[in-house]
Amino acid sequence: AEFFDLTVGSIINSILVGKRFEEHNKEEFLKIKQSMDASFETFSPFDMTVPVWFLKYFFPRRFEQMRDNQETSKDFAAKEAMKRIEDIKAGKYVIDENNLQDYTDAFLLKIQKDGENYDFNTESLRTMLLDLWITGQETTTTTLISGFNQLLLHPEVMDKARTELMKVTENGSRPLSLADRVSTPYLNAMIGEIQRHASILNVSFWKYNLEPTYMGGHPVDSGALVTAQLSALHVNETVFKNPQDFDPERFIRDEKLLQKVIPFGLGKRSCLGESLARSELYLIFGNLLLRYKFKPHGPLSTKEIMPYSAGKRPFKLE
Repeated sequence: AEFFDLTVGSIINSILVGKRFEEHNKEEFLKIKQSMDASFETFSPFDMTVPVWFLKYFFPRRFEQMRDNQETSKDFAAKEAMKRIEDIKAGKYVIDENNLQDYTDAFLLKIQKDGENYDFNTESLRTMLLDLWITGQETTTTTLISGFNQLLLHPEVMDKARTELMKVTENGSRPLSLADRVSTPYLNAMIGEIQRHASILNVSFWKYNLEPTYMGGHPVDSGALVTAQLSALHVNETVFKNPQDFDPERFIRDEKLLQKVIPFGLGKRSCLGESLARSELYLIFGNLLLRYKFKPHGPLSTKEIMPYSAGKRPFKLE
């Protein structure tokens, strides 16, 4: 589990602040991860639904705990960015507009050009770094852990994927790249089935309905809170035959079916990091299966932790 955490964390941190996590500094990453886990475990659909004033007044301890966890996480996630701001002020760091190093460079360049405003300021940078950390780290890591749980329970799927990968990479003479996606229909189907089963987000974020409408034949008034229960869609028997089965072949039999796996949501409010997450999953699953053969060590389970919370988590492989 720590391996997947570090792998995904290094990719995200490189994009955000240009820094990877290696053996010498992995404790720094684990502190970030622990604070995020604490924040994640106290957050539920209840907290997504009620107004902030309601939490403050009726559940002050819960509100303070969530706020403290979030601030701690924000401090850890933004540590490198805050140091860079101080270095810029001291003349130790200069942003090269023609060679931006990471997300933080791009954000700070925007502030340098236009000045701080409501959307672009130091506090919003801290918040954005934490948001991108949380949404990119936990969901991708959980999908990898859930996926390898499924693969170890279905070794025939790993064998089929490896056969395809060896063919595409000339018998493993080179690593798998994103350019190979069009040539790996089985690997794409396997990842799609992993995401359908993992279905990390039980519900999409709540939204206000702005005008009276009908949903599924039922009238919904303006001002109503609405959401999509993504995990229910992924086990809909009218869409996915025998949804309890782990069967990547379903997407080979019906290529359009893969479009109905929507772990990132749909529309303009869909997940900001979808393209990054899809690339990570493809390269990590693909290259690990290309290079290694995996066998279980001890009991396996696809049982979920917190199956009815805002986001699901699997029991982790040790």
